[in-house]
Amino acid sequence: MNVSNGEIVAALGPNIPEIYELHFAVPMAGAVFSPLNIHQDSTALAAQFKLLEAKVIFIDYQFLNLVIEAFEILVKTCTDFEFPLVVLMLETDPDAKTAADDHQFLGYKTYDSLLNVENNSGFEILRPKGEFDPISIVFTSGTTGEPKGVVHIPMYHCNGWCFTWSTAALGGANICLRTYDSKFIFDAIVEYNVTNLGGATPVLSLIANANQNPLPFKVNIMTGGPGTVYPWWPEYGSFSLQQQAKTKALHGLNHMLMAAVDVKDPVTMESVPFDGFTLGEGMFRGNTVTKGYYKEPEKTEVAFMGGWFHTGDIAVRHPDGSIEVKDRKLDLIVSGGKKISTVDVEAVLFSHPAVFEAGVVGKPDKVVGETVSAGYMVPETVVFDDLPFTSTGKLKKAVLRERAKALV
Repeated sequence: MNVSNGEIVAALGPNIPEIYELHFAVPMAGAVFSPLNIHQDSTALAAQFKLLEAKVIFIDYQFLNLVIEAFEILVKTCTDFEFPLVVLMLETDPDAKTAADDHQFLGYKTYDSLLNVENNSGFEILRPKGEFDPISIVFTSGTTGEPKGVVHIPMYHCNGWCFTWSTAALGGANICLRTYDSKFIFDAIVEYNVTNLGGATPVLSLIANANQNPLPFKVNIMTGGPGTVYPWWPEYGSFSLQQQAKTKALHGLNHMLMAAVDVKDPVTMESVPFDGFTLGEGMFRGNTVTKGYYKEPEKTEVAFMGGWFHTGDIAVRHPDGSIEVKDRKLDLIVSGGKKISTVDVEAVLFSHPAVFEAGVVGKPDKVVGETVSAGYMVPETVVFDDLPFTSTGKLKKAVLRERAKALV
């Protein structure tokens, strides 16, 4: 396929064996793998295609029409775009091949045809030239703006939180799920004696609210977290469930791959005191931090100002050294000179048994600047409506702020 060292190979597909295999095959060919989010529209996908300039794209049959729409956008808006070689992952759908023929994907291949090679085909694994060679580019979910392409060097927590690689390294087996169906998940856990399960918030919510029979054995749940850890001592087991959850939300000790973690004033770069209430920004240093944002040097420079990666998380440092994240920088409410954590207000709302989802934002106020959409931390305005989420299950606070402005 004439893929050269350092070129980009993209893929659009769900959690299927082909995507899993590509996590190994693409780096072994010396290329950079970019698995794209299937929960996005054609406009966002077209923008990512334009930025990546991928040499090859692997497309699952379920998302072929989405790619066709994205390509049509690029035909109209980008005269110098070089279309990648298309490889179709057909599974059992012959209609996808017909659709590809109709849209004249010149020279396209099928995934199965690439597997029909002789064992002595002369393939040679191309290893990294240096430790800063990227292995992958994945895109942020766009909670604070346009999605950014995050460059990872081996091995960061994305790409299935690296379980694609780490599970294989440990000799384990990954169960691939094309769709998120609670019955299929529960049945697969029992059939394959699953010991560990990883999932983002929407998946865990699906499982927690599923009307399924109790599992016959314990399954360890793994979900997304920071680049830090917080030790769990035996005495914590005597806490109430609410206190246990609050304690588990703390972090602050850098793990063995993270060189340093701190909460700093982003202007002076001085560490905040360990007092539990002085706000600062969480910052990281270490070889599991992203290399930067793809083709966006200005944003990369800002993100690494002062030699630390600025996470955008506003946090405090407790006397024992633990870190508690209070909010995202752009979500923090400033009311009458006081800074209010939307996370703290949401935590109170979530404590009510009738509240399943909630989002808190500031509403513009001529006197104090912003209110809690506000008698300080008591919301004066409550709106019942569908909440907007990103494709990865994160609440779109920017959309909620626009709704709050309309209430003024």
